[in-house]
Amino acid sequence: MKEKVTNGALKRYEEFSNDAHWAEGIPIVGPHIQGQPPTNHLSPKAGKIRNIRLNSELKRVEGEAVIFNKMIDLADLERIKSGEQFAGSIGYFCNEEKLQSPQKWIDGEEYTIIEKAPFFFDHFSMVAHGACDLPQCGFNVNAKEPDNMAEPVITPPAGNPAPTVAPPVVEPLKVNALTEEKLTGVFSAFELKMNARFDAIDATIAAKDAEIKTLKAAEEVRVNAKNAAEDALVLSTLDSLLLPAFKDKKAELFPAFKANAALFIAQNPDKIDLAAFTKPPVITPSGQAFVPHVNASEDEELKGLMPTDEEAGMRKVA
Repeated sequence: MKEKVTNGALKRYEEFSNDAHWAEGIPIVGPHIQGQPPTNHLSPKAGKIRNIRLNSELKRVEGEAVIFNKMIDLADLERIKSGEQFAGSIGYFCNEEKLQSPQKWIDGEEYTIIEKAPFFFDHFSMVAHGACDLPQCGFNVNAKEPDNMAEPVITPPAGNPAPTVAPPVVEPLKVNALTEEKLTGVFSAFELKMNARFDAIDATIAAKDAEIKTLKAAEEVRVNAKNAAEDALVLSTLDSLLLPAFKDKKAELFPAFKANAALFIAQNPDKIDLAAFTKPPVITPSGQAFVPHVNASEDEELKGLMPTDEEAGMRKVA
């Protein structure tokens, strides 16, 4: 942003300079879209503005455009790398002082509005033609040598004093004094540290993989044993229901019986021993034979301890 007239409004350096730091971090977006709000919140972000600074000599706000290569067109990326200057447009909100009649700025531009603080900066957009013309505003305008950064001399209209445009002040780049040897040592130490961490992670993953493999094998054995026991029980049940002539085919009939026993019986009555359904169940006691806990000689004694019917009736009444 520079002190000048744009879109019929005058921006004064003393009005916007105090709020310039609020432009730090604003997104860089694609061109303004006709008919949409000027803030372009839905526009794809191509980067952001960093390291905002004031240039009191040129009365403008400067900064660094951090562009993400994958977020812009390859042709635009090559333009940036080549140092070509191209237009940009800043989006912002501010107060306005409307004038009764048009006035002229020192460069001859007419204005009917004076933009007043506070300024709120919203985005910086890549455009074909910016309201603030090159090389005063835009991308790469201060990225070259001082000879290429000079702005054209403005000749004011008659009756106005000629402005003095001082050349830009170029500060030398601040370079961290790390030698190549130190950098190599730092990166080597970092690489060794990260490799050790990666090796430890790989070892942990391998141990967990082995543990999971063992658990899966044990689970597979358990499931197979369970399935085998269930199949043996089903096969035994089928064998008990089949007529003798079909018992040798029980392995062949097993899948259908296991899938749906009731349906199998209904569809194969000629193979079923219907008498098997009327046979009383055979109960085979397991373990030792049943032994009463009272001997015959003690039975009479226990009966003597029981209340008589009369006593029991009296207790019930009571």
